[in-house]
Amino acid sequence: MRLPSGNFDVPIMFFDPAFDPEFEPVFDVFNTDGVLGDKFTANGIIQPKFAVKQRRYRLRLLNIGPAPVV
Repeated sequence: MRLPSGNFDVPIMFFDPAFDPEFEPVFDVFNTDGVLGDKFTANGIIQPKFAVKQRRYRLRLLNIGPAPVV
């Protein structure tokens, strides 16, 4: 299929945890309806940046957040 590979095949896991004042993730185990976090993370990094070259990339996107997708 001639899809981009190697450094140009990028998996990204999205997660929106809630953080305490020391930026440690917190989770309420008694809330089973889902949680909307206060920060956005990709691959565990808060609001990351990704330098790219001018070419095609293959992005593999996975939402691992506890909030339901609507």
